[in-house]
Amino acid sequence: MNCGMISVYPYPFIEKSDSALSSRKRFIYFLSNPAAIGQLTAEPFWIRNLFDPRTYDYHIITPPLNDKVNRAVYDFVLRGMSIRQIPDFQWPQGAEGIREDGNHVYYFHKASWMEHTFAYWMHNRKPDFYYSLNEKDREKAIQVRKRFHIPLEAEIVVVHNREPGWRPELKYHSYRDADINNYVPAMQYLSERGYYIVRIGDKSHRPLPNISHRVIDLPVHPQYSPDADLYLTAQSKFFISAPSGPLSLAVGFGIPVLWVNMPVLAGVWSNPGDVFVPKRYYSRHLSRYLSYSEIVTSDLLHYFRTEEYEKFGVELQENTAEELLRAVREMDARLRGDYADTGTLQTIQDRVKTIELQGHNRRRHACPQYPFFSIYLSQMQLSCEFLKINPWFIEERHWV
Repeated sequence: MNCGMISVYPYPFIEKSDSALSSRKRFIYFLSNPAAIGQLTAEPFWIRNLFDPRTYDYHIITPPLNDKVNRAVYDFVLRGMSIRQIPDFQWPQGAEGIREDGNHVYYFHKASWMEHTFAYWMHNRKPDFYYSLNEKDREKAIQVRKRFHIPLEAEIVVVHNREPGWRPELKYHSYRDADINNYVPAMQYLSERGYYIVRIGDKSHRPLPNISHRVIDLPVHPQYSPDADLYLTAQSKFFISAPSGPLSLAVGFGIPVLWVNMPVLAGVWSNPGDVFVPKRYYSRHLSRYLSYSEIVTSDLLHYFRTEEYEKFGVELQENTAEELLRAVREMDARLRGDYADTGTLQTIQDRVKTIELQGHNRRRHACPQYPFFSIYLSQMQLSCEFLKINPWFIEERHWV
């Protein structure tokens, strides 16, 4: 990795005597928003995979913690890193890039650079680093199970649905929200299969209806504590969520993810075995739904704000209860190894990758700063059950 040179920039937590303790370089990173669990879990995961721990000692700066930070997750994902909480910390202006000065390497990029670079380096391979529980963690995980009356032999599915209550000021991300009630039939199916379903979120989320004793609504449960999010995710068979912060923990553990209510975003990367169920893009100008190829070959691929979609005349429609139920059945069957004919499945996914390559080529042309369509670079697969309901999605269509 090419590193430019800068003059010495003093950091109050780096002791001069440290240089005698290690020949490794100090990789220094500002994790600016630990209250966002997605940033808190994803950024250390990317760092550990992009910057070899045999070469670097990790030094992480964060703001002082507030009550929105999941302290159990914070302590776990930053384990083994040197951490300092510094109020009002800011990088020097004009220091964009990754810079080296002697034994110090400073990361001045936005996290989005690392997100896209990670997807590029992981193309057709798996990360070297995943989060994992040590023996002490596993003992805690057992205690968390007992606290919520989940038998040790029971399989767990974790569900997260993005709602606006946690950060109501982020109205520009409302296109990512969905209605939790549409998940109910899928949860009923999983409970009938013997799974324990754990819904994670925060107290602003709409409570679940009474479905089954196997469905645990953590945000309103009297026994909730922050370690439940960590340890129940780490023990889950698979994770169901829209692209939102909490699923970064599942990705970091290598837990299979069913990505539901998914906008087609350029920066999304997943592990092998993950499946996605996209939102439907309805064009008010064309009075019809847009195909995957139309989405990825247009400016829609670059959008991440609700007002951009509105200006383009496109409405993102969330998954129906039937789409979610059928996708969950599919994911369950895939993990058991008995879903569909493998030849048919491969033919569909080959077609999907051909479409995604179109999006990748568009990003390379239109976005030189981040010239990647990360879904193409990952091994995520499109839900076949979604296609049975919406066969037009992978038809070859062109803008007219």
